[in-house]
Amino acid sequence: MLEEKNRWGRRDSPILYASYRRGKKPSNAGRRFPPEPLEGEEVLALMQHCGRGPGLVRNRALLAVMWRSGLRKNEALSLVPKDINFELGAIRVLHGKGDRDRLVHLDEQTAGLLFDWLRRRRQIAGLLPDDAPVFCTYERGIAGQALTGAYVSDMMHRAARRAGITKRVHPHQLRHTFAWEMRLEGWDMPTISESLGHRDIGTTYAYLNHLAPIDRVRQVSQRTWPSASPAGNAGRQPAAKPRNSRAKRAARAPSPNPAGRRVSASPGRTGRDPEHGAP
Repeated sequence: MLEEKNRWGRRDSPILYASYRRGKKPSNAGRRFPPEPLEGEEVLALMQHCGRGPGLVRNRALLAVMWRSGLRKNEALSLVPKDINFELGAIRVLHGKGDRDRLVHLDEQTAGLLFDWLRRRRQIAGLLPDDAPVFCTYERGIAGQALTGAYVSDMMHRAARRAGITKRVHPHQLRHTFAWEMRLEGWDMPTISESLGHRDIGTTYAYLNHLAPIDRVRQVSQRTWPSASPAGNAGRQPAAKPRNSRAKRAARAPSPNPAGRRVSASPGRTGRDPEHGAP
């Protein structure tokens, strides 16, 4: 493997080279993991810990493109400067999955991060060929080479450790987060499907139902408890308890005459005349 020294006199990391993991199986080969989207705050934390110096500017823009535009890792790494239209606010993906092309949106914040990186790249690496990828190396001797997928994965793993994120973090997770956030924001299914680059909208339905079954959760959450259950009286105030012995005896006394008639006490029992009150 060719080893070059960068401008600071240090050897370049071998992970920058395409042959770093060629012919090797990934450590998680054969394992399946459930999709687990990231929260917006977690993505921002990744962007704060994804490198230093010019690498931080480049990696931050890369993460923003995969997160906010829903690009796959290989689609983002294959972008060249002419694919980005800052005036329109769009990115042209020429060779997506199945060699299909599509146009995706580019929001203002992501455009600003991309512009900052392209400007820094020109300052460091000088004039690069037109076909040099947007997200490329900038070190002396290897400037203009495309980043590898292994580098992006390892960079995100390191950033997650520094940010204290306990979830499993990987590049495709940003695409999951993009689809999940659009679904929560109420975007219609055709728009999400076109942004993801799915050939069939049924794929998008299956994708989102597995990732974020929002409709099912909202419908099931409307179920109510039976009235006799403990939760059925959750909002009711309990009856006040008697404070003294007289109040307790009054509470245990029988209810008034249903007919509403006045019942006079017997003089023989009370010792008083009910009409005049005399002894």
